[in-house]
Amino acid sequence: MKEFYCLESITYKPQPIGSNWCWAACLSNFINNLDSISNIGVEQCDLVNYYKKYLKKVDNSFNYDEENCCPENLKNSCNIGMNDKHFPHILKKIGFECDTYETIQKLNSFDFIVKTLKENLCPIVVKTKTSVAHDILITGYGSLGDCKYIFISDPSRKYDEIYFELENFREKIKYAEKYWILKKSKKNNSEKEYLLRDTKVEDLISFPDYKMKVSKHNILFNYYNNQPNNSCFPYIPRKIVNNFIGIIVQKFLNTKGIISNESININNGKMYIGDYAYYGNYRLKKGKLQVKPIKFPYNYNLKKEWVDYYTLLDKLKNLPKIKFFNN
Repeated sequence: MKEFYCLESITYKPQPIGSNWCWAACLSNFINNLDSISNIGVEQCDLVNYYKKYLKKVDNSFNYDEENCCPENLKNSCNIGMNDKHFPHILKKIGFECDTYETIQKLNSFDFIVKTLKENLCPIVVKTKTSVAHDILITGYGSLGDCKYIFISDPSRKYDEIYFELENFREKIKYAEKYWILKKSKKNNSEKEYLLRDTKVEDLISFPDYKMKVSKHNILFNYYNNQPNNSCFPYIPRKIVNNFIGIIVQKFLNTKGIISNESININNGKMYIGDYAYYGNYRLKKGKLQVKPIKFPYNYNLKKEWVDYYTLLDKLKNLPKIKFFNN
């Protein structure tokens, strides 16, 4: 079994480097990507500006100043974290309700996380704590063989977006202090389906002849077409998956292509085959490379629809190659 699911509308949004804005990065993500109706702005700095004014009203000890936190200003009172007791109030201002949990025992259950995400179609916000408090999002889950994974979006930039194997996930949240289960308020009650198959991860893991070792943040990630016996991959980083699809496709073309390697150029999801002046999209789907023509010589009579890579090559090799003439 190889299935991964995530709230695909939740795109990765980092907090500013050196800031305490993890909470603002998470909330801005909800506003931008979950059809939220916010009464206090959209961007991280907007939310910080509102929270400063709110603290001035409710917290006499807060050292308020008139510093404008936009655009992305971390000076003086702008670089503030979120007090836990204010979190439900701020969530309500951006169109969400929440249930607060003071203990994390239930988060150790894979089934509980899956059930919660399916029911609410919203992230789970977790307040972790090592040296400092920090908010992260649970936005998906997956399984590879007997191994279970929880998808974490971490605005600190240290981990970005990673599927953590269940035991590694439990270790990551071991010192978490509380968590919030989000629910859309009635005014934001959209019927749009957000929990979708994460085909980018699934296709890359199953891609033929795929074997790669990537070093990032002093962590080695090993991927193989078949899972090692009696062990689980500790992490599956989604950002690396996205960045390396082009490299994997290029490697595949170089080893199995019918057309000369020098003629094929891969860049940002596009494929150019110089021998035939062909330009189009490519994707990995169910472990196979597919292509979709966009531009090509008018007499090639290609359809602008997704086809298997080899189907396209079979057609091209029976067509005349492009010739270029120098003046």
